[in-house]
Amino acid sequence: MISEMGCCLFDCIGGIVLTIFRWALFVFNVIFLVGGISLIVTGSLLLVNIGEVDDFISNDAEIGAIILITTGSISFLLAFLGCCGAIKKSPWMMNTYAGLLFVLFATQLAGGIVAFVYQDSLENGFKERLVNYGNNYNTEEFATKAWDKLQSEQQCCGVGNFTDWQELFVPPLEVPPVSCTCNEGSDGCGAQIPSNGDIFYYTEGCYTKIQPFLRDMVLSTAGVGIGTALLQLVAGLFSLCLANRFKEKRRKGSH
Repeated sequence: MISEMGCCLFDCIGGIVLTIFRWALFVFNVIFLVGGISLIVTGSLLLVNIGEVDDFISNDAEIGAIILITTGSISFLLAFLGCCGAIKKSPWMMNTYAGLLFVLFATQLAGGIVAFVYQDSLENGFKERLVNYGNNYNTEEFATKAWDKLQSEQQCCGVGNFTDWQELFVPPLEVPPVSCTCNEGSDGCGAQIPSNGDIFYYTEGCYTKIQPFLRDMVLSTAGVGIGTALLQLVAGLFSLCLANRFKEKRRKGSH
């Protein structure tokens, strides 16, 4: 029905509208090129940033970043197909392009929605792993290495703050790990324990510090995915209209 409406519109208004639609599709494809690059860059940045806290993040987050890169690459290639189809006025290329766009639209829209839904789960899962690894700090080597790496690289201590090592984790520690210590006067450094007055610790907790990054990561992933998907839907409709018009003009030209 959409294709028939598009054809009627072209028949009434003529070749000027056809030209406008062709150029509009070309502009959309330029946007897709930029959108594809944005998805690739966003996914790549996520992989790099996730690598800094990957011990405490589930594999789903890494898989999501890889999906972003893959989707961006496909969008990039589809943009070239759309441009070629519009320039050559090829009905089959435009129909193929439209079909692939609709599949990609559904995939990215679903991915964006899942990202929004997954936001709380990702943050809660990260916090649960922090607590679980903290409880096993002195008994499991992987937990010790993960916490020491996180605290030294992110310049943070504990989940909410440095007192978690004495009050939250079981069994508690008398003092926070060495990876929590810092040089007096440096950024984020200043917490002290009365019994160890000469030692300073990072004041900000690791969850408190990293949680905004996790939230921004999910929102940017969902936003880019849904925004690109909506553009692909519009371009798909344009493509169907153009494909039918190209086919009709070829049929008339053959008579």
